[in-house]
This record gives sequence, structure tokens and C-alpha cells, in this order.
Amino acid sequence: MPVVPYFGTYGRFSATDSAQHPVLFGADTLIGDDLTVRLEQSAKSDTAWLDNRFGACIGALDAATVGQYRLCRAKEWTTHVFLASIYATDKEDGLYWGEVVIIAYPSAYEESFGPFAQGVSEMLSDGIRPSVELQQSSLNEILETNGAWRPSGREPALHPRGSALVKDHHSFNERMVEAARKRNPGCLFVGWAFIVFLVALAVFALMKLFGF
Repeated sequence: MPVVPYFGTYGRFSATDSAQHPVLFGADTLIGDDLTVRLEQSAKSDTAWLDNRFGACIGALDAATVGQYRLCRAKEWTTHVFLASIYATDKEDGLYWGEVVIIAYPSAYEESFGPFAQGVSEMLSDGIRPSVELQQSSLNEILETNGAWRPSGREPALHPRGSALVKDHHSFNERMVEAARKRNPGCLFVGWAFIVFLVALAVFALMKLFGF
């Protein structure tokens, strides 16, 4: 098998403004989403802003991750930046930070590595943290299976002092919103049924409370 060029790692980002908080926690920004990176160069430093799929900014990559991203882009590789987690801090400013997964490869390998990258995105959305720093044997598996291969290794969750993990998978409501966006009749039915159930439960509770 040929030696396959590839890069995979976990990196970090930080919200830079409190206006980004509702965007981070809304259903428009989901774990596993493929984020857009906007590079902004200045005399002092480079900033890599992260936008969700609807164009709203959620923060900026840290310096180390910016360097890794720029290197992949300089090679003209296909580069994915997936949202992996969101943390809240106990500082007075209340700003948030999180992790991303970077997966990059030459565009010539898109047929195999495109499905593999999508598989990593789906694992993240389910709350699974796959190891993405791969050996050559694993890269060969990706080629041989046309991207169906999935990493068996796991990346430990971070537990930094002063921060708490607040988002690392798709919630039930987020899955229902996604189903609605995709016009999935089955999921839409389940979503509406769940809402009707909650309303009925609330009515029943009120009737019991007031003795009806």
C-alpha cells in the first residue's frame, strides 16, 4: 500500500464575546458539525475565527491549533474542523471554550477519507471521542474499506480545574430539530408525539393539583 499523507488531532478554541454564547448552545451549532475557518491576519498575530454552518461566529482557535490548521491548508489538503465539545468556566466573565477535531488529507484521497471524516463527525455527535492520530496501518484500513473503517481508540475527556463540560453530544431536542430540517417524517412524528405527551402530562398534573 502507498504511504498516505494524513493529519488528525484535537485542538482548542475559545469564545471571545458573550454574544457567542447563545450561538454555541443553540441547535444551529451541534457537536460533530464541520465548522468554517476564517483566517484574519494582522501585524501582531493570525486569528482563526470559527463559524457554524449558518455563518455565525462561535469563537477563535488557540495559537497552536491555528498553526496546525495553517500547515494543512498550506499543503492544499482537504481540511475538516469538527466541533467536539464545549466547556463553561467559573471565571467572572463566564466565557466558554471547547475542542475541535482537525482531519486533513490530500484531495486525491477524498473518495476514502471523505466518508471516514463523516464517520468521525457522527461518532462525535453520539458523544464518542475517537482517536484521530492514526498509524499507517489504520490509514491503509481506510483505503481498503473506502472510508468505512472507524477508529477503535478513544481520546480521554478533559477535566480541567475551573471548567465544566456542558455539551459533548446531540441532545434529544437537537436530534428532533435536525430531523425537521431534513424533513424526516418518522422523526417528526416522534418529536410531535413527545411534545403532545408533555402537554398531556402537564394538563393531567394541573387537574390533579386542582382536584378535577
